[in-house]
Amino acid sequence: MVRLGAASADRAWLIVESASPMSPEDPPATYVVSTWDGQAWRSERVDLGVQSASGERLAAQGAWVLLGDRAMRWSGTAWQTAPLHSYSDKVAGTTEEPWVIAAPYPDDEDEAARIQLSRWTDRGWQAVPLPEGMTLPPGTEAIHPDKPSTDIAGVARTGPEEFWVAGTFSWGEHEPVDEEDITVSRSLVMRNVAGQWSCWWGPTDDSDQPDSFVDAVPDGRGGLWAASELGMLWHLSDGRWTREQAPVDKGVPVIKDLAGSPGGEIYALGGIDSERWAEDTRPALWRLEP
Repeated sequence: MVRLGAASADRAWLIVESASPMSPEDPPATYVVSTWDGQAWRSERVDLGVQSASGERLAAQGAWVLLGDRAMRWSGTAWQTAPLHSYSDKVAGTTEEPWVIAAPYPDDEDEAARIQLSRWTDRGWQAVPLPEGMTLPPGTEAIHPDKPSTDIAGVARTGPEEFWVAGTFSWGEHEPVDEEDITVSRSLVMRNVAGQWSCWWGPTDDSDQPDSFVDAVPDGRGGLWAASELGMLWHLSDGRWTREQAPVDKGVPVIKDLAGSPGGEIYALGGIDSERWAEDTRPALWRLEP
């Protein structure tokens, strides 16, 4: 487990898990934190006080590092901690306005386990409830006993009172040929303006393989860029989807993360597989100019 974060050009850190406990009785995992001070790297072993074997995931964004239900922010001189509502899965946004994404547990009786989205305020982390009672796409009908669920992958803030979330919506259907219950998924983005939600279903193609969104960033003009895992960049503007394929000379592109610059460029981080779902991935970075 390795994560990279940076607070400025002369303050960055690389966090590497050095040991994993085999059971809850084992000592907590320790982490090697390598800090860049503008001239050289300095490493130290840090006990972050959590058990990585019990499901905690390490995440980093800007000056923030998240592990389990703990968030840590670099103040410029030291690390400051702030408790989270639930166990984190991913951190998005910026250092000034980070967002925490948690894995969905819609049927869990613990209220904290159902909180999927939180944002940082001056008073700490604030839970952001997602819309309830989502309407399924046209022509579909949920019959599986499990509740439909939304799995958030990215958050993009586009205004003082406006932000988008991108992810995947899943529900159960009855397979007509084998007569078995199956899970069906569809990518989607949801827009929140002053507390009011609206939804756009993601684009579809002729493939039977769903192409889930993995991240999203604003385009700087009121629209949104969303990346799909199968190497596609989708642009939503005025309610219409258009696409850009991540170019490769040979192989299959895979996108894992997006970042936008003040100048409007979009950067996609991922890799190139020799074939779909291969394990011989070569790291890759793409840039899309405005």
